Amino acid sequence: MIHMHVSAVFQVRDGFTGRIVEGNRLRCELDGGRIRPIVKPGGYLVLVDLPEGRHRLTLRSVGFREEPVDFTASRNGCWEGYLALKPAEGYVFRQAVTRISLTVKKSETPMVGQSLWLTSPGAPDCKVAQATAEAGCTELRLYCQTPGRLPLPGAVLIDDGTDSEVVTLLGLTGENGQLASPLQRNHSRGRRLLPAQQYRTDDSGRIFAVFPAAGELLVYSEAAGEPNRLDLVDGNKELVVSF
Repeated sequence: MIHMHVSAVFQVRDGFTGRIVEGNRLRCELDGGRIRPIVKPGGYLVLVDLPEGRHRLTLRSVGFREEPVDFTASRNGCWEGYLALKPAEGYVFRQAVTRISLTVKKSETPMVGQSLWLTSPGAPDCKVAQATAEAGCTELRLYCQTPGRLPLPGAVLIDDGTDSEVVTLLGLTGENGQLASPLQRNHSRGRRLLPAQQYRTDDSGRIFAVFPAAGELLVYSEAAGEPNRLDLVDGNKELVVSF
């Protein structure tokens, strides 16, 4: 009998539409070398028997930007992640879109290779419904007007000033949302949960992104604390944010 240890599982989605991207459409590299992960229905990629320690999985597919993700493999557990592929040249949009080039700076110096979270304008209205969601909780009571529009499972930014944080919302059961890991901070009633995607700045400190609508755009750095807020209007091309 052959025994395999599942080291990591990823679910892959189209970051623009939220639809599943099946693994047979992807070219995968691990730590710079081509691999063929086990592909499961529902957009799942399964990596087995990896050496313990840090790894980088890189995904490529026609119409999408290269998507790298860093993770840690352990003999005692399985790493789980949820990836959103971003549109690139060749992506077929079936609606009008808003495109931006965002330059990220610190003290007027472009920040190269910086990991940031961007929310999508026009996100569904979802808020903390309990008096206080305490640090350490793995479940939230939520008020969501249109829960079917949330990308589940997926990352959300809890918009809470200097106490903001990104969490992975696994699913909703009635008014209760299940989290992949405990909250790091306390959050009071009415704080918004906004679907978010992770980006990394290029060699000139820029991020290119496409959104289905204009509106408020939040840019969040885990190292900086409070999100930056930008007013994204139709026709915006060049934006700058400073930390």
